[in-house]
Amino acid sequence: MLGVIRELIKSKGPITVAEYFKLALTHPEYGYYMKKDVFGIKGDFTTSPEISQMFGELIAVWIANEHAESRDPRPLHLVELGPGRGTLASDVTRVATKLPQLRSALSGRLFLLEVSPAMRAIQR
Repeated sequence: MLGVIRELIKSKGPITVAEYFKLALTHPEYGYYMKKDVFGIKGDFTTSPEISQMFGELIAVWIANEHAESRDPRPLHLVELGPGRGTLASDVTRVATKLPQLRSALSGRLFLLEVSPAMRAIQR
């Protein structure tokens, strides 16, 4: 990775902190998130959805409530950035099957945006 960063700086000049972190996290060959599952006991950290399904369930109930309170009949579009294993999305959609108003509001409009091929494979 050091060689990649050196070559980039050599060819383009100084890079921003944002560019550095993007490389460190998502470089196709050396990026932290690109090759392995970094979550859970065998990984480096965990997130709330991985600890308990209640987190995602409560998020789903909150989404349903906010949508009902808005009195806006248009369907929702939910986008999860960096969904990891897809646990939060899974929990939200599971609750949506039990809440008709949320199920119809979502109707297949849940998008997962993931840069890691390893995580995309797990999400499937």
